[in-house]
Amino acid sequence: MGKAPGGVNGTLNGIFGSGERRHIAVWQTFRQQVYGFNKRPEGAAYDTISSMVKGIEHTAIASPDPHRLAQWYVDYLDFVVNYRSGSSKTVFVKAVNGSMIEIIEARNSGTTTDMRDAGLRHLAIDVDDFGAAYARLSAAGVKFLTEPETKGGNTIAFFTDCDGNILHLLHREVPLP
Repeated sequence: MGKAPGGVNGTLNGIFGSGERRHIAVWQTFRQQVYGFNKRPEGAAYDTISSMVKGIEHTAIASPDPHRLAQWYVDYLDFVVNYRSGSSKTVFVKAVNGSMIEIIEARNSGTTTDMRDAGLRHLAIDVDDFGAAYARLSAAGVKFLTEPETKGGNTIAFFTDCDGNILHLLHREVPLP
């Protein structure tokens, strides 16, 4: 197939369709004009990260009882179950904005962690009406770890799900860019 426009090597021709190659060529031209470079890193299989990464599709949580935890997300946070495995206890739950959590069976009971320990610390749950969401969760018996706090246009409070995973109730007056 030869070389694609903009100097992309022939490897990309076998991976991407013509529309994707055009997108890469436009991105390369932009990089050349703005940043003064147009070469991919030595040994890179793809020309740009945007050529292969679309975003985070889901986050996984290991649970001693995936079905119970999935139901908690349905009952308390209005997620929906959008997939149940036929060969394991794995369940996917989906929020109204399309973000998903995969809940898999845990191999062990886990350990208690501090908010500042290394690793994944919390999932932020975005809400339009913080006061109403906080009141509803509190009335339903959800355990909050902090009181609501508003700072810089953001209102937050930390709480846990039924397995003790830390969640972050969040409302931003102005969304992050």
